[in-house]
Amino acid sequence: MQTEEILRDIYDAGRRFESLRGDRGLMRFCGSEMLMVSELVRAEEEGRKVIASDLAKALGVTRSAVSQTLAKLEKKGTVRRFSDGRGGVSVELTDRAHEEYEQRRRLLGDFLAPVVERLGEEPVRQLFRGLHRFFDAVEAEIARRAAGPASSPAR
Repeated sequence: MQTEEILRDIYDAGRRFESLRGDRGLMRFCGSEMLMVSELVRAEEEGRKVIASDLAKALGVTRSAVSQTLAKLEKKGTVRRFSDGRGGVSVELTDRAHEEYEQRRRLLGDFLAPVVERLGEEPVRQLFRGLHRFFDAVEAEIARRAAGPASSPAR
């Protein structure tokens, strides 16, 4: 498979995924907001408190980018920031965000059920196994390049 073809496929997949936001009401947040909300949900499920620097590290972005996204989410009533008692600021989802998250999750589940039924459960599982393998390989290549020129490509 040629690099140009892979890049085109990645771009097309991303564009099509973004188009799901549209007027269908499936996704209310842009990509960076969705990632942040997902990370906050995950942290909450694990019983962890989250500060902005934790979000920056988990999402691989700057603290400035996190601050900008948090400001947008605060305006939407999705998150609130509060003093953690140690001079830092923690972030949590609002009750409204929890309700909306569950509603969106149900809506998306109801939407995806017939899609999975149409495709079949095993092909969908294969798709995601393949995507995980692809992203594992991408992450390994990023790590190899970050290690410097002495690293040899993994085969």
